[in-house]
Amino acid sequence: MSALPTVLDVSCRWCNAERGNRCTRIPSGDIAPQPHSRRFIELSAAMSNGTEFIVKMLHDDDHIGVKAGEEYAAIRYWLDPGAKVSLLRRVLDGWEPECNQYFHCVEFIRWASSS
Repeated sequence: MSALPTVLDVSCRWCNAERGNRCTRIPSGDIAPQPHSRRFIELSAAMSNGTEFIVKMLHDDDHIGVKAGEEYAAIRYWLDPGAKVSLLRRVLDGWEPECNQYFHCVEFIRWASSS
């Protein structure tokens, strides 16, 4: 897993590869050496339009009140989208921590809509 979604976390509209599967060439069905460019566009759109995803905390942060292993709905932090996510609410009980976390403090689990 990674801190943020990768191209394998979105489907490919060009070759119809599902989430988690590598792109295939058409019509032979062989595995493509690289993901199709459309997949990067889909990922970029999802990450820039506020699409929620689920992250798992990797460390305790007593100041904020989050614990390692807890899962949170998150989006990219709009003021620092290259380094942080905004934690929206804890998945377990809906508690809203009103904070941001660096990418290295969280692990991407799944898109919120696929739960």
